[in-house]
Amino acid sequence: MVVPDYKDAVWLKNAYLHKKQTMNSIASSCGVSPMTIQNWLDRHQIPTRPRGRTVASSVAPPRLRNQGYVTISVKEYDKLKEAKLRLENLNNESRLE
Repeated sequence: MVVPDYKDAVWLKNAYLHKKQTMNSIASSCGVSPMTIQNWLDRHQIPTRPRGRTVASSVAPPRLRNQGYVTISVKEYDKLKEAKLRLENLNNESRLE
């Protein structure tokens, strides 16, 4: 059985970037640890993907960090609060008429 040459930049780039193999699968086929593959990817300046499964990220939409809320300053918040009170007062006055 021929062991792939994980030290070869062209082979490693093809396996990792084009065939989308994981570091674990490459390491298993080469008989080395995933850290060894990581080191050779770094040595050849091959960009690595983020850790974790890519299946979930491609299926689920990305979540917003602030869950969709808008960040505003305290000054803006105070103005909005005042405007809300004015609107509530106008609604209450119109109900009384």
